[in-house]
Amino acid sequence: MDSTSSPRLNDEGLEEIIDPSTRVDQVTVDPVQQARIAELQGRKSGFWIAVVLSLVLLSEQSALSITVFAPILPQFAGEYQTAQIVWILSVFTLSGAVLTPLLAKAGDIYGKKRALMITGVIATIGAVIGILATDFVVLLIGRAFMGAAIAFAPLTFALMRDTFPPRWRSLGISIATNGIGVVVIAGPLLASVIVDSFGSTRAVFVLMAAISVIGLVLVAMLVPESPLRSKGSIDYVGGVVLAIGVLSVQLALTQARGWGYGDARTLGLFFGGLIVLALWIRQQRAAKEPLINIKLLTRRPIWAPMLSCGLVTSATAMGSYVVPQMLATPAEAAPGYGQGLTSTAIALVFAPAGLLVIVGGVFVGLTARSIGFRTHVFIGATLVTAHVILLVFLHTEIWHYVLGYGLGGAGLLVLAARPNLILLAVPEDQRAVANGIVGTGDGILSGLMQQISYVVLAGAVAMELAPGVNLYQESGFVTALLVGAGVSAVGGLIALAIPQGRPVRQTVSS
Repeated sequence: MDSTSSPRLNDEGLEEIIDPSTRVDQVTVDPVQQARIAELQGRKSGFWIAVVLSLVLLSEQSALSITVFAPILPQFAGEYQTAQIVWILSVFTLSGAVLTPLLAKAGDIYGKKRALMITGVIATIGAVIGILATDFVVLLIGRAFMGAAIAFAPLTFALMRDTFPPRWRSLGISIATNGIGVVVIAGPLLASVIVDSFGSTRAVFVLMAAISVIGLVLVAMLVPESPLRSKGSIDYVGGVVLAIGVLSVQLALTQARGWGYGDARTLGLFFGGLIVLALWIRQQRAAKEPLINIKLLTRRPIWAPMLSCGLVTSATAMGSYVVPQMLATPAEAAPGYGQGLTSTAIALVFAPAGLLVIVGGVFVGLTARSIGFRTHVFIGATLVTAHVILLVFLHTEIWHYVLGYGLGGAGLLVLAARPNLILLAVPEDQRAVANGIVGTGDGILSGLMQQISYVVLAGAVAMELAPGVNLYQESGFVTALLVGAGVSAVGGLIALAIPQGRPVRQTVSS
């Protein structure tokens, strides 16, 4: 545990470990907003349920932009005649990795509700570009704008911490993280039905735009603004440098198979990207107002939950790229794993996992004090590892996928535990930006895992079924899944290093 901090119980009865030396900005309080929040504290549960559900429509768009698109990746490959469909997911996570800390910092400075509204506008613009896209490059530009949606989650968590009554904070954050049935189950299913019915992937962008607009209207009407403001500035240069570094590394991984692993272009992009990232870290350490507070990252209460949960969720991101392709492959072409399912059928296979995501979120909120968030992370990592290992050995029947993916959905309870762990370890001036750092880490790790999966599968192409649609050897999928299992298992081991989030009875007795 850090020598500069000590555990204490906050007004929710949960353990906090905050190092005062990590405060960067001076915090001011808006008396008008503070008075309004004080007035709202006594409102009945129905009001706060409505506020939570309004915020869910925005906060869940990060996950929704993966779960809605994953079942229809094969359709994108056929419609745009490209095998580079991994970029539909990767450009979203990469863009989010850069935009999230910028938007989160804006939330700490100008107001978290205001930043939420701006983020919603950017994500909606991206969906509209996707609707109008006539080629794959324009489609990816739209997805890059949609990457702003990753900032919804950290802004929502910080806003809840600033404005919710103590009795609603942990449960509200857990629900906002893991969503409601309309979002995580009906959303992907509805999108797949529309795509199968109309024969165009543009329909999914219409759905995403509609959810954004509805969420923005409800948030504007119901959600109070945070009274806290931090004085500081936004490091735009740091954002550009980070984008260049991460994009270079991911592009090198994607093109390595075609260019050659020893090709000057591959090596130049890969090592050049690493050098840029090293310079970025140096620049962040020297900056008066850094994009990401490196000092904050070096504290175990921050890096342990961030890295542990990031590795676990990146394993599920790999699954969101790999598993739909296995399910969509015709059974006669690949009897060892293919199921020949439509987008709608794939979404139905994923539906039980979505239900378990919801159950996991509620479970975390209800057992925060008795079990502790750290235990939740370890349980989640174990379930995700089991989900991947099961699919390594069992992938010949549809029920294998339902069971395996369901375990992964249950394991995503780590998403509900992590923001609570982060918020228990950061000062009030960095609540949004700290969870924004988490979004950046997730974007980098998830994008990296998806690119690794792409490289593995690219080396296991059996034949081309149609332009942009490949038939892969079973060994390619097994190898990619084994990588995911190893990554998730490491995340579970790192969870044991998380110092905060213990059961309350253990904290008190110690």
